[in-house]
Amino acid sequence: MVLGHDCQLPAEGKVSMDPKIHLDLIVPDFKQTMVRSVDCWRFAEQLKDPTTCPHVFKGSIPITQNDLMEEFIEEKKKGSIIWFIQDGGITIGYCGLFSYKPVFGSWEYRIFILDKTWQGKGIGTEVTKRVVHHAFHRLNAHRIWLDVNGENAPALRVYERAGFNHEGTFRDALWLNGEYHDMVRYAILEPKRK
Repeated sequence: MVLGHDCQLPAEGKVSMDPKIHLDLIVPDFKQTMVRSVDCWRFAEQLKDPTTCPHVFKGSIPITQNDLMEEFIEEKKKGSIIWFIQDGGITIGYCGLFSYKPVFGSWEYRIFILDKTWQGKGIGTEVTKRVVHHAFHRLNAHRIWLDVNGENAPALRVYERAGFNHEGTFRDALWLNGEYHDMVRYAILEPKRK
């Protein structure tokens, strides 16, 4: 699967990445979208598996379907833009732009490929490039940033391939599985406009 830099995400609806993968944007009326309880149930089950997302900690332990649904609803209320990544109608992950700061033109980026069968296949890089392009060209973003567990080597490679630059390390900023871990900040700035 190859992503061209001229690819754009629409304001809403589906975008084909290849014949099997597409992104669904959660439109403003949250409950009438692709967010289904079955997706949240699948995510909750996948997050319980320590080999699926060993670098992620979010919410209660074990995380529940209701935790995820509430998180998506709260994020939408804050103005976040969330996409679900699907393969043949099955949600394999999600990504989004969060924590918008209009005075700075800044968004936080998050992505989770929760289905292990799709991890390590380049989906994260392709989706990240597509969302970054959308943010710069459709949302007039100036800066996109993210925080990631410093030990999450696959994620670091995804962000670097998508053009993000390392900005700093917060030592022992994460408490995960009974240990402290470094958190790394990456960011990408809008391309120079002519």
